[in-house]
Amino acid sequence: MQISRCPHIRAEIVGQVMRLVLDRPRSLNAHSLEMLCEIERLLDVANERPNVKRIVISSSRSGVFCAGGDIKAVAAYSHDRQYGLVHKYFQTNKRVLSALRSTPIEVVCLVNGICFGGGFGLSMASDIRIATQSSSFAMPEARIGFYPDVGASHFLAQMPGSVGRRLGGEALVLTALGAMECGIVDHLVDEPELEATQVALWRGAPIGEIKAPRTYGGSSITDATKALQPSGAGSLCPTSVAVADYLLRWGNEHSIDECLEYEADISLRMALRPDFVSGVTAVLGKRPLASWTPDDVDPRELAQILSCPLEVAREFAGEAGKALSVMSSDHPGF
Repeated sequence: MQISRCPHIRAEIVGQVMRLVLDRPRSLNAHSLEMLCEIERLLDVANERPNVKRIVISSSRSGVFCAGGDIKAVAAYSHDRQYGLVHKYFQTNKRVLSALRSTPIEVVCLVNGICFGGGFGLSMASDIRIATQSSSFAMPEARIGFYPDVGASHFLAQMPGSVGRRLGGEALVLTALGAMECGIVDHLVDEPELEATQVALWRGAPIGEIKAPRTYGGSSITDATKALQPSGAGSLCPTSVAVADYLLRWGNEHSIDECLEYEADISLRMALRPDFVSGVTAVLGKRPLASWTPDDVDPRELAQILSCPLEVAREFAGEAGKALSVMSSDHPGF
């Protein structure tokens, strides 16, 4: 029986399993404030039922797990000065991710296709991540004047080598095989096997029984950076690059709960900047943004966004400028 009150989420409890399906295909399952509130409610429902032992999160649309948060709606809140809704959006998102990580119920995420931004954060908050070999993972927020949030300051910092930094600061895309090497995905399945895997999970089959025969046996990548690909055309917001760089270093020394708390505050400040509204408008209009405001990093503004000392902000502003210069010379499209 359908227990969701939101038209964009299908949910039911069968036996010991809550089946939670993202169902907003026209928006690539971008999660709206309504969806986040409903996921939070459904998690409470699951926690109140001792018989529920597993939550399975999947998508109704083939090739798309979740493209991220509903940036169109959040940009509209910001543009219309509905700051209370902007604040509510990020606080609710923080609570959902915290609840997923803290619930004693096993959370399994089935990723088939695009897993970007908020979708990436949703998957990383799960206990077990299963993906098809055609899936891809990215935090491309610098292309819209935002930054990698949803716990990314913690989980990107844990990735090997420079993978996390390049995902967060250069808005690159990580292939499924690269995600497997980085520990983002527990195992891969061929796309035709996904439905059978989902059915088995829905029926409550033990993970060990599901995973062993389906572990992907394709070629491996010895250097995960080789699995990084461009996320699209257009320039990167300098302030976004500086914020991402700072948070990756900060997150390496703090817990996931501390990161989620800090990010919720920074997200509000970033979403109220003109760059965010203009960046989202440009991306949705499928046109490159003419320029960012400012077109380089203002250390004083960066210090305010991060609540850090001015001298620290100057350091990261300078490093972001150098990184963008290198990226521009290596890839003229940046």
